[in-house]
Amino acid sequence: MASKLKKVKAKTHKATNKRFKVSASGKIMHLGQGAGNGHSNSYKNRRQRLTTKSMRAMGSNKERIKVLRLLGK
Repeated sequence: MASKLKKVKAKTHKATNKRFKVSASGKIMHLGQGAGNGHSNSYKNRRQRLTTKSMRAMGSNKERIKVLRLLGK
């Protein structure tokens, strides 16, 4: 009697899902959550505050593979 093994379903890592998105061209974009933007904003200029929230493309290929695996793609 051969027992059938169930296939394990890949779950998305929720924290990664909130921080990254895949663009239409396949690039992985890091969504700026505003790291370093939580307090002491009164003496920072507008550009400093906005650049922490901007979206940036990931550079390293190894990191890209890790993020795709965590996103379940």
